[in-house]
Amino acid sequence: MSQLQRGYEAAASHKLIVRDIDPELFDWLRRRAAGNGRSMSSEAKAIFARLRAEDAARICTRIE
Repeated sequence: MSQLQRGYEAAASHKLIVRDIDPELFDWLRRRAAGNGRSMSSEAKAIFARLRAEDAARICTRIE
């Protein structure tokens, strides 16, 4: 699992702990959330949901 994905999962589960996430990732997520008018955890949930949907679509495409 990538550092980015671990960061999304941590934030999505409301366990956003700075020491567990790369500082650059934390800053990027903070800026992105502020730009979209969301909390960091809401932004991470949205991103993580998109990643899961993309993975599911990729799996379905492979099966077909």
